[in-house]
Amino acid sequence: MIMNKKLTLDDRTIQDCRNFASSVADEILSLIDGHTTVTVERTIARFLDIDGVNSQGVPLPNVITDQLVSAGKLPDGAYYRLGCIAAATGKTPREIAYDLGQGNYLLDDFPDRPAQEVNAVMAAYVNQGISRIDLARESRANLKQQYTP
Repeated sequence: MIMNKKLTLDDRTIQDCRNFASSVADEILSLIDGHTTVTVERTIARFLDIDGVNSQGVPLPNVITDQLVSAGKLPDGAYYRLGCIAAATGKTPREIAYDLGQGNYLLDDFPDRPAQEVNAVMAAYVNQGISRIDLARESRANLKQQYTP
């Protein structure tokens, strides 16, 4: 079966589809708001390439989630709080995590920012995380192919 990889859709149809997808995503986000866990937020920190430990040997994703819990900000999520700091400082999530681990500041030391601004600042880090997952998936598939009889 030959598949055409490009759809010929007019700009209005494309925009309508994007608007619909955005509304679905907004509904899902509003549903999950306030329903996160420490485990989920640690995973998000790792997805944002936060790794390593502080001087006491505490993993940096744990430093972040501990601060979220202590500040009562777990529902905000690591992504949002790190995005607020990134918007204010211009630092990467990894740099922010090291600063947090050294006690240079706390996650809630920075004011809230509009979600649109946070998303704009964090987009590159999210794309990098997706790329790392894609590379790992490809590597795993290659290994399976190489070692499958």
